[in-house]
Amino acid sequence: MYPKKVATTAKEWIQLKSDNPIEVPTEPTAPAKRSNKGEEGRKAEFDSFLLKSFENDRLYFDKANNKALGVFRELLKQKKPFIDSKTTRENFFNIFKNKKISAKNRVVWLGTNKELQLFVKLLNYNLKLIVDLKNDIWVTTPKCFVKRNGQSFKEAQLKNASGKNTKRYKTLEDILSGLQ
Repeated sequence: MYPKKVATTAKEWIQLKSDNPIEVPTEPTAPAKRSNKGEEGRKAEFDSFLLKSFENDRLYFDKANNKALGVFRELLKQKKPFIDSKTTRENFFNIFKNKKISAKNRVVWLGTNKELQLFVKLLNYNLKLIVDLKNDIWVTTPKCFVKRNGQSFKEAQLKNASGKNTKRYKTLEDILSGLQ
C-alpha cells in the first residue's frame, strides 16, 4: 500500500480535494506595462499640475495677496497676452491643484506652442515650482490648456515644439518667477 499523500501547500490541497485540479498561480501576475507608442491609452498620474506652495498650504489660493494672482494678471496684461482674457481666476488656479479640469474649463493658450512648452518647462524643470511630472509632463499639459481655436493640444505638438528664443521667453520666465 502506498503512503497517503499529505498536502503541504494550498495548491497541493486544492489539487488533492478536486477531481479537476485547478491551476493556482504561485506568483502574482505583474501588471501590464503601458505602451509608449502614441498618446492613445496613456494616462498620466496627474490631472493637472500641482504647485508645491499649494501642496504645502491648501489655503494658498484663498489668501488675498497670493503670488499666483499676480502671475495670472501678468499673463493677461501683456501686449500680446499668453492666456485668453475670458479665463477666470478660478480656472487658472485649478491648473495648479492637481484637479481634474473639464474640457470647457481648460485655459485658452494664446501664445505659441513653443511658449507653452517653455511655460511648462520653467514650472517643472527650471524653477521647480510644481511637483515633478517626470514623463507625464506632455500628457498632463493638454488637460490644462487648449488652443485659441478650441482644439486640444497633442502631446507631440508640445514635446517637439520649435521656435526662436524671443523677448517673450524672458518675459515668461520673469512672470513665473513671481511664484517663488
